[in-house]
Amino acid sequence: MKPRFQFTQQMSNRYMRCYKTAAGRLANTERYLLDAGLSGEPVSELPTLVDKVTDGAETPRQMEINLGVISTRKRTTHDRVKPLGFTGAGNPDGALALTPMDKLANDLAALNLPPDELERRRHQAEQDAACLLKQLGTFIDQGYVHLLRLQERELFADSLAAYARKVSDADVQSVRATMDGIVNGTTTL
Repeated sequence: MKPRFQFTQQMSNRYMRCYKTAAGRLANTERYLLDAGLSGEPVSELPTLVDKVTDGAETPRQMEINLGVISTRKRTTHDRVKPLGFTGAGNPDGALALTPMDKLANDLAALNLPPDELERRRHQAEQDAACLLKQLGTFIDQGYVHLLRLQERELFADSLAAYARKVSDADVQSVRATMDGIVNGTTTL
């Protein structure tokens, strides 16, 4: 017998998660009607139920997003900035240079993020910090730092100290930027 659908296993799993999440949004009687309609029985309420559980999704992808099966992250100004940094020492994207206006736009966009996006970004920051620490440890422990000329080593040490100060001052800077935005009328809470 030939299969009815040509889905990958991953796609099938996502659709099953969609159904499970959607069914959880319905009362028992509504879930029964949804199951009956999806099984091919005539159910006049089926379009209304599907619209209700998928938040009006018009495409399968939108349904997956609305049901939280896949996530999207908002594109920010940061995504449009061309990488300028190093590419041969473990950071293929290089350092990203942001103008002050781009940084402000990103900071303002981050003020009103939904809790799940904030959690995703917090988790990503933890992973990035661990990766940076590992790369820095390898760079120093393997003696690569000693391959730098004296002036480059001093610049490297000064840069690390400057970043350490920025990390320590991050909360103060964030509060100051938010307060400045409120005073200037560019930020609303």
